Amino acid sequence: MPWMLSQVIHKTKKATTAKLKRQWLHVANGELADHGDEKRAIRAADSVIAAQVKRDAAKPKRKAPSSAR
Repeated sequence: MPWMLSQVIHKTKKATTAKLKRQWLHVANGELADHGDEKRAIRAADSVIAAQVKRDAAKPKRKAPSSAR
């Protein structure tokens, strides 16, 4: 049975934003549908989220545009 968004907070601590929670849910439910193994689905989703967080942290922060007068 696929997981719902409200269950994500009980399955992972890595998905801290709404976007990451939706991504975790999509990956986990896809793995669960393909393989039927909950542990495998959770590990796969956690690894995808960890990689995404690492990529986001490596991106340089953009400065707000200065208003020219």
